[in-house]
Amino acid sequence: MSKKNLAVVKINNQQYLMQEGDTLLLDKVESEVGKNIEVSDVLLKVIDEKVEIGTPIVAKSLVILEVLEQKKGEKIQTLVYKAKSRYRKHSGKRPLITVVKVIKIS
Repeated sequence: MSKKNLAVVKINNQQYLMQEGDTLLLDKVESEVGKNIEVSDVLLKVIDEKVEIGTPIVAKSLVILEVLEQKKGEKIQTLVYKAKSRYRKHSGKRPLITVVKVIKIS
């Protein structure tokens, strides 16, 4: 089994499990393509099979992410229907997504 560094990180009030070298799709993060993002809200990290659990955040921890792309996600459609009243409502959206690559977990 390969010994890769893992981390659970909180970004935009959502938690993501990431490994070094992974490419992830996140909700929109304000940053330019090619820039690095430093995230200090690390809830859990595993480095060389040594587990550190935060209360609620692990002290002196940092995850560096590189922004690869800013794009729109797939279309999400919703339909509201009420029986016997001829009520139908249709809406849809394409959420904004940021594609990032995990550079380093420390």
